[in-house]
Parts: sequence; C-alpha cells; structure tokens
Amino acid sequence: MRKDYPAARDYTLQSLALVRETGSQRKIAFQLINLGEFETKLGNLPAARVNLRDGLAVSFRLGMLPMMVSAVTNFDKLAYENEEVT
Repeated sequence: MRKDYPAARDYTLQSLALVRETGSQRKIAFQLINLGEFETKLGNLPAARVNLRDGLAVSFRLGMLPMMVSAVTNFDKLAYENEEVT
C-alpha cells in the first residue's frame, strides 16, 4: 500500500473546497479531520492543529460523536508528534 500523504492532502483540500460549496457541515467536519490527520503525518503540526480544532468544533455543534472521537484521537497523535506527551 502506497502512503502518498502529499497527494492525499491535496485531494482532501480539493474535496473540502467542494463540500464547502455544498454547505454540508457533516462532510466539512469529516474533511477537516482527515486533513488534520494528513498534516500531522506530513509534520505540518500548526496546520494539523487548526484543521482538527475546526473539525472538532463542527462535529461537536452537530453532535457527531464518532467524528468527535476521531478528532480527539488525532489530537493525541498530534501531541505525540509535537513531543507534548511521552
């Protein structure tokens, strides 16, 4: 399995732009959290934090518990990569 995170990030950015045009808050939350995950894997930690925060906020507002769990899990990975936890 090829792990092309730069391409995945680019496709997710394109998808996020499209779902923003539709106004689907659920899909926006999903794409923001995915984008945060890819940014973490690419080492773009400030961008990851912003996307995860925004995705979590939308998920919380909509009561999307599985997406909230995903965002929090990705925040844990972000904290580990940022050496905030051991």
